[in-house]
Formats: sequence, C-alpha cells, structure tokens
Amino acid sequence: MSTLEYLATLKAGLLGQHGSVGLYSALQRCFVAFGLAAAPTCWLIDAPFGRFGTPKWLSCSGDLGWLVMELVAPLAYLYGLALPISTSGSAIGGLYHSLSAPLRQPSSLLAALRALPRARLILALAFLVHYGNRSVISTLRNPGRARMNLSVPLSAILFNFANGITMGMFVGGGYGSADGATQSALFGEQKANGGFSQHVWARPLFTIGMLVWAAGFLSNIYHDEVLYSLKRRRAQKPNPSPSAPPSERYSIPPRSKGLYRYLSHPAYSSEWLEWTGYFLATLALCPAPFPSHASTLVLGGGGKRLVPLPSTLRPSTTWFLQPPILFVLMEVAIMLPRATRGHAWYEKTFGRKEWTEKGQRWVVVPGVW
Repeated sequence: MSTLEYLATLKAGLLGQHGSVGLYSALQRCFVAFGLAAAPTCWLIDAPFGRFGTPKWLSCSGDLGWLVMELVAPLAYLYGLALPISTSGSAIGGLYHSLSAPLRQPSSLLAALRALPRARLILALAFLVHYGNRSVISTLRNPGRARMNLSVPLSAILFNFANGITMGMFVGGGYGSADGATQSALFGEQKANGGFSQHVWARPLFTIGMLVWAAGFLSNIYHDEVLYSLKRRRAQKPNPSPSAPPSERYSIPPRSKGLYRYLSHPAYSSEWLEWTGYFLATLALCPAPFPSHASTLVLGGGGKRLVPLPSTLRPSTTWFLQPPILFVLMEVAIMLPRATRGHAWYEKTFGRKEWTEKGQRWVVVPGVW
C-alpha cells in the first residue's frame, strides 16, 4: 500500500466510514505519530506557556485556555464509553449515524457509565475525577495562569480528544453501549464477578494499581498546591514591573514541602505514578479491554457480525500501544523535556549559589534524573 493510500484509509477511519472500531484504530495511529513527532520537538522548543510563555501576540487567557483544553478529555472519555461497537459507517461518513448516537442522546453517556461492571466503573470514575480536578478545580485553585500561546490549547485539545476517546473505548470495551441481550451473552459472567479476570492475581493487582493511582493523584494535588501557595504569597506583595527579572516574579519551591526536598518537578513524577497505577489496574479486567475481543462481538444480540476492517485499520494489540500504557509513555516523553529545561531555568534565573542552597538536586526521579 502506498503512502497516499494509507493516508486515505486513515482519513476514512477518522471520518467514521469504518465505524467506531475504525475510528479507534485511526486515532491510535495518529496518537502514536503525534508522540513520535512531539517527543524530540519538546527537547528543542519550550511549549509557550507558564514561565516559557510568549508575548500577547496569538495568545489567550491562561485560565480559560487550560479549562477548555482539559475539559475535552473527560467529555471525550464519556463519548468513547457510549460509542456502539461497529466497523462500518454510512455512505456519508458514519458521523451522522452510529458515531453520532452519543451526541444525539446525551443521556446515553451516563447510561453507559452506569452499565459498566464494578472494576470498569472504578477506572472510569478515576479518569473523570482526575480531569475534573485538572480542569475545573485546579483552575479555581490556581491564583492565575500566565497567558499562553494559542498553539498550546489547540494541540492539547487534539491530544486530549484522541486520548479520551481511545481510553473510554478501551476501558468500556463496548459494554456500556451494548443492549441487555448482548451484555448478558458477552459479559454476564464477568458482570457477576465485578468485571475482574478469573486469575487469582486479578483483584490484588487491581487493588495495588488503584492504590498507586490514588497515591499519585493525591501527591499531584499536594505539590500543585505548594506552587499555588507561592503564587498567592507573591500576589499579596506589590506587583513587580513587567520588565522585572524573573527572579522577582518567581520563587523556588521550599525543600520543606513533600518531595520538593528532592525534586524540582514532583507533580510531574506524581502524575506518571498515577497513570502507571491506572495501567496496572486495567490488566485485571475481563474480558480483556477493547480491542482484544472486538472481532468476536455480536451486535445487538441479533447475530450480526462485524464487517472486516482494512488491514491498516485493525486495532493494534501490541501491549505498549494500548491507551493506558501509551498515555504514560506519551506523558513522560512530552513532560520530561519540559521538567529538565525548567530545572535548568531555575538555576539560570536564581544563580548557581542560591539554587544550590535552596533548590532541588534532582528533576523528577531521585538518584536517577
């Protein structure tokens, strides 16, 4: 297949012409391509927000931009949960039929959530809680974000859209969108078992994974709050001139606060820990998360089999390309360069002597980086 033919097939998948499974597969490939392009770029270019923000040209409110771009993820996740499993669309692209069902019936979003077995429901709620905090609550807690270049929210919206839909479909596995007969035929035994695998290690692994998720989530909130407190303290002082050096507008996080004793960016490490725990918990699900069993699904309890997909749109079953672990790898690839450059920025801004006395030795992992 030529490059143009591949891109045409990918486009058809994104437009819904191969149903929800084709959309999942196309988004999965775009997500990987985005990561491969963004990871090296982030070592060369600082994302223009926060301390690396740009002038007002082509910029937007930091608070509004953050709120909008982070709200995309939970909405896309709910949409992915509610998508009916299909591999074919209408002649006009499928967007107005099966793929638009959750949009035409918003109540189906919550119905899909309620229909999930216990293990899947816990994972779904964990995702929604994280992004509820990240979008709405953190915007209210943060004393004010610096203006950001429009490229930041626009790229984040695309990232969160792809990640939200694929994560929702992966965890939901078609369960939330199936009718009662299909649920009973495919998931009845697993529903009774809470959605867990029959392996003896499934429930302990799920518990460990969710405890790791909770530890990372709470640590993330705590270390974010340390930075917000520094902002509030500065806000009580006379505002420095816009031309004032950064050392008068920023502060070094105190070593007395949690992991700031060792790390300059513990919130980043905490978020990676959080999603690593989430990934571990997904390994305990049964049936295996979408798309592992998608080819065996019977739609609507009526015996209608899925239409075969083009080979280039068959969902990848390679473990490190599945949404939960891919999300972790993408976050590390994109956030590690920013944390590293932020660490160097602190030393340059406050001087080696003050940074050595007050700053942190490591960036994100004690003794490693």
